[in-house]
Amino acid sequence: MKHTSLNEGLPLRFAAGISTAVAAVCIAQPTEVVKIRMQAAKAGTVRYTGTLSAYYKIAVTEGTKGLWSGLGPNITRLSICNIGEVVTYDTVKNSHYTKRLDGGRVSVSLHQCCVCRCRHYHPHFTGGRGENQIR
Repeated sequence: MKHTSLNEGLPLRFAAGISTAVAAVCIAQPTEVVKIRMQAAKAGTVRYTGTLSAYYKIAVTEGTKGLWSGLGPNITRLSICNIGEVVTYDTVKNSHYTKRLDGGRVSVSLHQCCVCRCRHYHPHFTGGRGENQIR
C-alpha cells in the first residue's frame, strides 16, 4: 500500500480521538449525570438542594455506578466527534503546509480553527439550541 499524506498515521489519529474521549468522559461523567438529573427535575419539586446534595444522594442511593451511568454511549458519541476533529484538523494542516497555500502560521491556525470548529456554531449540529455560539 502506497503511503500518502492522507492515510499515513490515520490509525494513530483514530486512537488519539478515542483515547481522549475515554479520558474526558470518565472524568466528567459524574458531573454530566448530576447536571442531567437536576435539569430533569419537574418544576416545583425539590429532589436535590444543590450540586453536592445531588452527588451525595446519587452515590448513596445508586452507588458509585449511578454516577457513571451512561458511560458507554457518551464515550461512543465523543469518540466520533474527536476522530472527526482530529482527522479534519490534521488533514487541513498538512494540506496547507505541503501545498504552501499560506505563508504564515497564524492564518493557517485560524483557518484550521474555523474549519474544525464550525460545527459548534452551526444550528444544524447543535440541534437548534444555539450551544457554544459566539456572543
